[in-house]
Amino acid sequence: MSPNAVFRPQPPQPDLAAVKTRQQGAWSSGDYAIVGTTLQIVGESLCEALDLRAGSKVLDVAAGNGNATLAAARRWCEGAGGPATSNRIHKTHGPLEVDGVR
Repeated sequence: MSPNAVFRPQPPQPDLAAVKTRQQGAWSSGDYAIVGTTLQIVGESLCEALDLRAGSKVLDVAAGNGNATLAAARRWCEGAGGPATSNRIHKTHGPLEVDGVR
């Protein structure tokens, strides 16, 4: 090592598994169907801003209660959406099936 070398310790690396577990816990703890109902216009506005057309392919990741997925389906788009956590699956499929989207 040269006499002019400066020792710089490496920053600690985050425990990504722990971060993911905490995020899933936070998202699983709330009733986002209630929040999503009040934000339905956001899904509609997003689809309008993207100028989605019939046949467009859409993937709504972490879809919550499916508002954006439903907005895309109403525009005859092909696609899918799913929840960020596994315990939300039953809440996501309900509204989609009511609107005739599978």
